[in-house]
Amino acid sequence: MKRRPRAGIPRRRGRRHEHGKICADPQIKATLIRKDDGKEGESGSIGTGATRPAIIEGLVKRGFLREEGKYVISTELGRQFYRALPDEIKKPDVTAEWWLIQENIKDGKAVPDDLFKKVLEDFETVRRAVGTSRAVSAAAADKSVGRKTVGVCPRCGKPVVEGSKGFGCSGYKDGCGFVLWMTGKYGAHKVLGDSGKKVTSAMAEKLLSKGKVLVKGLTSAKGTKYDAWVCMEDTGRGVFLKLSFDDLPQKKGKKRGTN
Repeated sequence: MKRRPRAGIPRRRGRRHEHGKICADPQIKATLIRKDDGKEGESGSIGTGATRPAIIEGLVKRGFLREEGKYVISTELGRQFYRALPDEIKKPDVTAEWWLIQENIKDGKAVPDDLFKKVLEDFETVRRAVGTSRAVSAAAADKSVGRKTVGVCPRCGKPVVEGSKGFGCSGYKDGCGFVLWMTGKYGAHKVLGDSGKKVTSAMAEKLLSKGKVLVKGLTSAKGTKYDAWVCMEDTGRGVFLKLSFDDLPQKKGKKRGTN
């Protein structure tokens, strides 16, 4: 049986697995590289040559990856899921930490409960960021409609998709009324309009994932330009945008306390 190629790169012989080099934690990085010392084709890897093909096959079956000739590449669903994940889960550090705990269990320095607790803790972080598994399934169904998904609904966990006038929850047929309008007459919506701006898909993505987005080049009533955070507040009955000037990024060339 031919081995399935690794995701996103062509089939190559003798290519080294170097997950350890992209770990953020220097201690984990050093440990992974040290464990593969002398192993052909491995350099700080996670998993083994025997387990990787099965993992990739599972991702293909679930629609996160697809085969295209000699390549395995990510699908739109896979990219949406990746964008929804918190930054700390995207790097191999988490999986590496699980592996280190397993090694400690083998050496008698840890117990299985330590691994269970760590895995549950990490997946709770993912659950809060991504929403329920229904959101991922709904994203796959919504893909056929051809509308861009910009994030996860804060009310029901289903995908929020771009429309002609705003960004609405794809679960509207189930009674969810979440809508983030592109333009409006009140609050930060009015400020954006007076500055010749509106809520874009890129802004909507950050509002849904972070709760705020930095907008540069707003215009005051006197015609001066300024920057501000646009913050989203969902009351359950409506979505409102307001401005905030707290902790604005310091502009280059200016020091705090100077005019």
